[in-house]
Amino acid sequence: MVSKQGIVILFKLLNFGLLLGIMQYLWRKYGKPYMVDQLAQQREEHDGMKRTHTVLLQEKKSIARINRIEEKERSQLKEQLQLWRHAIEQERETVNHEREIRQKALKKRIIDQVQCVEKHQQYDELYKRALHEVRAQLERQYAESAAQKQFLATMFKRMDKNA
Repeated sequence: MVSKQGIVILFKLLNFGLLLGIMQYLWRKYGKPYMVDQLAQQREEHDGMKRTHTVLLQEKKSIARINRIEEKERSQLKEQLQLWRHAIEQERETVNHEREIRQKALKKRIIDQVQCVEKHQQYDELYKRALHEVRAQLERQYAESAAQKQFLATMFKRMDKNA
């Protein structure tokens, strides 16, 4: 006969087997699909992150390329700005040099005009003085006769007109 202890062990094994069967059933019915869904969800998130990472890497490369292009353009603009500044400086120097030349020419012209005016004033003064001396000498020579006085008057009128 089977002892009581054997029956207890048998029922314990049966209970354990039944418990394992229920756990396996619950695992297959609820646990495994849940875990598969979770795993699939995590894979999708992981794949999404990979795609996002790939897109971000492409954007990074694109931004780096754009930055290189903009850096080249910035360098070209700096060079053009330097050339422009140099050209402006040369133009400024040229304008200053031309201004100095014009000022020197203007000063020379002013000096020449002043000298010309002084010579003209001297000429007028000498002409008047010479005219006065000629008049005085002619009056002394021709002071006695009336015809001579009329000749002198006509001559003085002509001289005054020319003066």
